[in-house]
Amino acid sequence: MICFGEIIWDCLPTGKVLGGAQLNMSVQMHNIGLIPTLVTAVGKDDLGEEMLNDVKALGLDIASLAQIDKYPTSRVDIILDDQGRATYDIKMPVAWDAIPITKEHFKIAEDKGVIFGSMAQRMDDDSYHNLDLLLEHSTLNFFDANFRLPFTTKELLVKYLPHSHIFKINDEELPILMKWMEKSYDEDDGLNYLSDEYSIDHIILTKGAEGSKILSKGIFHQHGGYKVDVDDTVGCGDAFTAGFVFGVKKEWDMNDVQDFASALSAVVASKKGGCCLTSLAEVNALRASRFN
Repeated sequence: MICFGEIIWDCLPTGKVLGGAQLNMSVQMHNIGLIPTLVTAVGKDDLGEEMLNDVKALGLDIASLAQIDKYPTSRVDIILDDQGRATYDIKMPVAWDAIPITKEHFKIAEDKGVIFGSMAQRMDDDSYHNLDLLLEHSTLNFFDANFRLPFTTKELLVKYLPHSHIFKINDEELPILMKWMEKSYDEDDGLNYLSDEYSIDHIILTKGAEGSKILSKGIFHQHGGYKVDVDDTVGCGDAFTAGFVFGVKKEWDMNDVQDFASALSAVVASKKGGCCLTSLAEVNALRASRFN
């Protein structure tokens, strides 16, 4: 599938780290044997060159990772206070605000589908318009909301929900969306409303340590998640997306899809960073541990 969206240098006091939801998803899809097409952009600058080299070192094909003159490579400066609380200086515009696409991307979208979030459409620029073109060709649209306020807006959600076959949101984001929709908040009622109002096949609600809930074609599926020793939770939601796509592509029963996605997310939580190395063997071993 095409993973369309942001790729970022998270610049911490201790150094910079590769990040971005679409990169995290792509890495985890690659780790479990899928072939993602990461469609994004970096600037023609030193940070962009370094990013290209590091993404390639992760095993990803960088053919669709464009270098452009228009804007610089994306960086987010993260400042920690004495209590370790972070503030984020998100730069704009950056290269992934102007992601170019090709005719080959239309073909991949038609054959495999598109995963997208809510960040790359924050400006009236190339990314905003090119995603619309991709979705016109795509046969499977996976909208992983990944709220980033103030860039994620009600207007953006309302625009893309009707075009989504799969929609993923977390338990902190759903109350915000229901408030935007002027609906009283109830978890199940909220998911049913979205499913009915926008004719979405599968709605995924991730709930951190409490697991996940999926409304799939009118049927609820619950999963309590896997308990692991957590290193950090960066990229866990992105890993869930990668695992969900894996199961859907295998045409598994929804309970198995949810279980696999939950296990991959837990494996990532047990390691450092969203771009960590994982394997199908690790995921299957964790799933098997339920019966030991």
